[in-house]
Amino acid sequence: MSFRQKFFSGIFWAFGDQFGSQVINFVVSIILARLLFPEEYGLMGMVAVIMAVGHALVNGGFTISLIRMQSVTERDYSTVFVLNVLISVVLYGIVFLSKHKD
Repeated sequence: MSFRQKFFSGIFWAFGDQFGSQVINFVVSIILARLLFPEEYGLMGMVAVIMAVGHALVNGGFTISLIRMQSVTERDYSTVFVLNVLISVVLYGIVFLSKHKD
């Protein structure tokens, strides 16, 4: 397979991945909008925003840096794992402590 074929194949699959994810998210959103009350749907929207921010922070750069490194050691893997777990725990703590009490 030539470089040109690999390039266009990569673009095709990357586009397909993004497009497929967007279509699935849209369909799920429509289904939830029909099943839930407006207050519940708004709460789901807020949770989705928090989850997206958390996902972006956890997967921000450490995992991608592992992929791009020429030689990766077990220490690199364990460091990224521990950092991702710590960031996740901190984000969970922030969300847990910021919940509204009636």
